[in-house]
Amino acid sequence: MLSFDRFDPALGTLTGVVFSLANQQASTFATTSGNFSAGEGGTATGRTQSTFEVLPGGLFALFQATGEAFSTCTSFSSNCSNPNNTSETAPDFIPLSRTVDFDLANYTDNGVDTEFSVTVDLGAIADIFSCFQGPPFAGADCTAGGGAIWQGSLTVTFEFERNVDQVPAPATLAVLGASLIGLGAARRRRA
Repeated sequence: MLSFDRFDPALGTLTGVVFSLANQQASTFATTSGNFSAGEGGTATGRTQSTFEVLPGGLFALFQATGEAFSTCTSFSSNCSNPNNTSETAPDFIPLSRTVDFDLANYTDNGVDTEFSVTVDLGAIADIFSCFQGPPFAGADCTAGGGAIWQGSLTVTFEFERNVDQVPAPATLAVLGASLIGLGAARRRRA
């Protein structure tokens, strides 16, 4: 979970929130192993499916991507293992931006809550895609494992309209002051 400062309303009126995701690495990997009856060969294939989500304030999935990887090992005797994935799908979002223009109160500092949270969730499920053994097709024991890795950065930018300053500019005050001084000097001459 990541925390960000809320928008300071003293700066103006919040009109939008831009979430930008820069992704350096997103990969899904799978591992597999098979244990077959003595003297029997076989093939084991494992699969890992992953989901990557970014949820600001838990409202909705701002960014979402999925990955899938397979790993296969084959033995002509009794067991096999393959710690490396043979194929993978990496989420492709380098970079992406999303603009949020509703529920802006969630991102504005109200004097009590000065931060809002963004949940970055990456989950992976590994299972056996297939487990095959030669005749007599008994005694096969296949297992699978895997996971996913994401490294990147998430940036939040506030879009807002500045408050209109009602105080006269310093240059205007200087001109007004000079005019008053001139009027005072004119009155002295008449007296």
